[in-house]
Amino acid sequence: MIDNTLNTREIAMEGLLAILEKGEYSHIVINNILNKYIYADKKDRAFITHIISGTIEKLYLLDDIIDRYSKVKTNKLKPVIRTILRMTVFQIYFCDGIKDFAAINEAVNLAKKKGFKTLSGFVNGVLRSAARDKSDYKLPEALNLRYSVPEWIVNKFIEDYGYDKAVSILEGFEKQHGVTVRMNVSKDKSPAEIKASLDEEGILYETTEYENVLLLKKFDALSDITMLYEGYLQVQDISSMYPVFMALPKANDYIIDVCAAPGGKALHIADVLNNTGHVEARDKSEYKINLINENIYRSGFSNISSKVWDATVLDESSIDKADIVIADLPCSGLGVLGKKPDIRYRLKPEELSSLAELQRNILSTVHQYVKVGGTLIYSTCTLNKEENEQNIHWFTSNYPFKPEKDEDMLTIIPDEYKDGFFIAKLKRIN
Repeated sequence: MIDNTLNTREIAMEGLLAILEKGEYSHIVINNILNKYIYADKKDRAFITHIISGTIEKLYLLDDIIDRYSKVKTNKLKPVIRTILRMTVFQIYFCDGIKDFAAINEAVNLAKKKGFKTLSGFVNGVLRSAARDKSDYKLPEALNLRYSVPEWIVNKFIEDYGYDKAVSILEGFEKQHGVTVRMNVSKDKSPAEIKASLDEEGILYETTEYENVLLLKKFDALSDITMLYEGYLQVQDISSMYPVFMALPKANDYIIDVCAAPGGKALHIADVLNNTGHVEARDKSEYKINLINENIYRSGFSNISSKVWDATVLDESSIDKADIVIADLPCSGLGVLGKKPDIRYRLKPEELSSLAELQRNILSTVHQYVKVGGTLIYSTCTLNKEENEQNIHWFTSNYPFKPEKDEDMLTIIPDEYKDGFFIAKLKRIN
């Protein structure tokens, strides 16, 4: 149902204010907006999402452009005016198919509507000047502006990976990421039947180099995809599938996933086990367990259960019981800045060491659940070596675990389909 009264730019502005001025999480804000306007035209919903996500992803770059034409620097502007300028400059410079004059007129009208009639001339002047010079615009040389990433993060990537690889990482965040889904093949439909259902609903997808993994290219709402809400598909990033690829679970294995929410890896293992063995998916709060339970219910799998348990607290009943322990631990998220761009503005450098310490605290507890000869999978969605390689060096120096071969430690650099990720497969040796 098309709502001709829907002011998409106003909705996008309110979303951006919630994220950038009030500190709310972008994925939650966007999901709430899409749920609120679920019956709106799909083009309107896509436009709102694009404006919010794009403005956040290019925030420093947009501020740099605005500051060239505004006598008042961006960080000194009123939040509503700052937000209107940012989202409109994004439309002018980075959105094909939008006429500059239309975007500017809408911005002026929005400023007036929000009670800033006296500043509408200022908004008009800044935006018209920016639009006039657009054809001469060149990206700045400074990496923090060019890729809209805080300078300390840029320097961290250069320190850990060298300049060229750091640039590749930053470029990887900018590439378009589709939605990857994994087919639950242990259910009662074949991959061919699942694809046929997607075809019937007009969902465009691509196959990938990974068996039973599809890249969704065109759809309206994920919740409307029949194969998804019936549990034949599970949304999961390809990088987060690698811990299961590397774990190689066998029929009848007992697996504990210690920080499992929302349950993607645990469900992946349950699917691989093909109705054998058991996966216990744990997390520390009822809220997170409810997220896991929703996915378990949709999947219909009987070889997986959930349990509220804080991973920093030893569960003595689980000592030496697990064939595999999955420890995908809380981290800084420096590998998923493309998918969750607001992390880059929220994270502080001093948090890295405290997160590494938390990871060590959890590892020193949960390794006790692994049987002798069993496997511990440690993974993070960060590219910070203090949380990754340095933690593994510390862990294997203090506990009877080791990687069996070089490929058992893997760093994934973000690209068009994958997030930045780190995985280590460690065997308990005694």
